[in-house]
Amino acid sequence: MSSEERPSKSRERARHAVESIDAIRDYLAEHSRDSYSGDRKTQSATERELLIVSEAVARLLDLDPELQVDFPSVPWPQIRGLGNRLRHEYEKVDVAIVWETVSASGDLDLLRDALAKRYLS
Repeated sequence: MSSEERPSKSRERARHAVESIDAIRDYLAEHSRDSYSGDRKTQSATERELLIVSEAVARLLDLDPELQVDFPSVPWPQIRGLGNRLRHEYEKVDVAIVWETVSASGDLDLLRDALAKRYLS
């Protein structure tokens, strides 16, 4: 990949992650923890968007390793590892942990803010 293509690819990956985070926010807007736990369709949609976020982050970190250094409050390894868990250990995915991750932890907000600041402003 040429040095000219790298910023474009980085912006594209960041946009994918941000769009997926926004989609998760939309999916969860009308849900409580209990209603989310009983809605398999929303769980599946949320997990799909988390896969996209995780893969986009993994590719961004390959393109721009300094991202982790410049935004140390973002839990980069956990975000990257989440995709592996969803892909390879799907039977161990805990709905309550996914809910906590997407609704209360603030990790997605930190990630969204970092990506928007670095690539989309």
